[in-house]
Formats: sequence, C-alpha cells, structure tokens
Amino acid sequence: MLDAGLRLPTRFDPLTWHIHEMLFGFVLAAIAGFLLTAIPNWTGRRPVSGPLLAVLVSLWALGRIDSLASEWISPSLAIVADIAFPLALAIIVGREIVAARSRRNIPIIVPVVVLGVAELLVDLSIEGFGTLTSYGWRAALAAILILISVVGGRIVPSFTRNWLVKRKAGALPPAGQFSIAHPSGRFMRRS
Repeated sequence: MLDAGLRLPTRFDPLTWHIHEMLFGFVLAAIAGFLLTAIPNWTGRRPVSGPLLAVLVSLWALGRIDSLASEWISPSLAIVADIAFPLALAIIVGREIVAARSRRNIPIIVPVVVLGVAELLVDLSIEGFGTLTSYGWRAALAAILILISVVGGRIVPSFTRNWLVKRKAGALPPAGQFSIAHPSGRFMRRS
C-alpha cells in the first residue's frame, strides 16, 4: 500500500492506527482469550461459548473494521463500535466472577474496564476532544502491565508447586494460596 500510494479510509494517522490496533486489537484479544479460558478454572463455571462468544468475537471484528474504515462512519458511531468489545468483555468477565461469588477475582475486572476507558480516550482525542491520546496509551499499557503482574503472581506459584510435586519435594506451598517461605523452610500463608 505504501508503494502504490494508497491511503486507508481511517481517521487515525499511521502511527496512531498501529498503536491502537496493537493495544486494543491484538493485546486486548489475547487478554480476552486468556481471561475467558482462565475464569472457568478460577470460578468453577462453564466457559463462555455459543452465541455469547460469537457476539464477543463479532464485536472485536467490528472494532477492527471500524478502526480501518472509520472515515466512512459518523464519529459517534465509530467510537461506540470501537469500545463495544472491551465494554462487553468487562461485562462478561464481571458476570462470570460475580455469579461464582469469587470475590478474590473481582479486581481482574478493573484493568479490563481501564482498557475500555483508555480506548475511549484515544478515540475522543482523534475526534478533537483535547490531547488525550497519550493518556489513553499510557492507561492501556498500565492496565496490561497490572494484568500481567496479577496473572503472573497466580500462575508462577502454581507452576512452581506443580514442579515441586513432580520432584516429590518435601515442603510444598499450599495449593491456590499466596505463600512465603518461613526461615525454617516451611511455607506459611501470607495474610
């Protein structure tokens, strides 16, 4: 497209479009995939599937099409189409966690909501409502890093415990608990 001099009908400049699609297209899809896979393990509920999952995938695709051809769409409709996926994802994640009464997992909803707000900030900036783009990118990166930290804080101990079990280690941390090693070598539950 660069050689032919073609221009996409998007309201984003090339750099903003690339950043937008990496954060809110690619990374948000990866987060959705992880959460929709992990939440059934965390809550004991059945995975999201069928028509609800199809709607979620369709909203993600709508956001990608909207981002690519947003010049042909009214600004307000473009913004709604763009933030529909993170909003729907936050609602579905929240519904699953609340329905399972899994209070421990409620904080997972916050970074997903922040990603939706960050995308809204970028969209509003593109439409001329101040210089919010950099705040949107920063908020999105912060939400992504928080999710990585929280999820890593859950998965790494689980993998470590599984590795210790395979090697028949004597002192094991409690399953599903955040724990620290006591100087005596025993694992103590962190309060």
